[in-house]
Amino acid sequence: MKISVLNFSLRKTGRTSKVFYPFIKGLQKSKDNKIELYHLTDWEIKNCQGCSHCWFIDPGNCIINDDFSKQIKNIITSDLIVFASPIWVGNGTHLFRTFAERLFGTIKPDFIEHPNHIYGHNNLQNRQIKTILISTCALPGYHNFSSLIENIKSFDYLCNFNFIGSLLKSQSLELDIIDNTSMKYFTEIVYNAGRNVSDEKKFNIFASYLETNFIEINKYITLVNQKFDRQTER
Repeated sequence: MKISVLNFSLRKTGRTSKVFYPFIKGLQKSKDNKIELYHLTDWEIKNCQGCSHCWFIDPGNCIINDDFSKQIKNIITSDLIVFASPIWVGNGTHLFRTFAERLFGTIKPDFIEHPNHIYGHNNLQNRQIKTILISTCALPGYHNFSSLIENIKSFDYLCNFNFIGSLLKSQSLELDIIDNTSMKYFTEIVYNAGRNVSDEKKFNIFASYLETNFIEINKYITLVNQKFDRQTER
């Protein structure tokens, strides 16, 4: 299986990487998986110009000469695309949002009907591509991921993708302070999710284990606010 992992964090070794790196190690257990990791913070990626050149003049080819245009043809031929982004003010980072806009150039203009009478598009490859979301948020609560999840799910009918699940870590600042035993347990969960990605049921079982946080919420809020106070006093 050809897999593209897209890191939309501005930091290559931030807290989101504490999820996608062990996930990739799990993916690597299958010799059939060919994995490519892309750090979009290294890319020159520009906003879509809305010119429709990629739809009506030169289908599939964007008029903008940047790293998106250079890499997208390899990414879009993947069997699985993993979107990894921290939550910034209720959604993915600006790198994710710009990338999502530019997916315009990978789909056909024709309107088609998808299941449940939902209308959208097909991609230029006429094939379904599986997707997974990896996301972290410092705030407590899984409601923080709602907008990003819905954004990724919309690609199902806009790009003929197939969202199979997500690995979500709320209270992500606790990853900086939990003990080694807890961190090992967390890493093993994510690793096993990667190992079982071809079995959606098993993948989502491991993903559900991440819903339990390590630090009680009131204690977590106290610790985080104390940390912020110390940083403010510097």
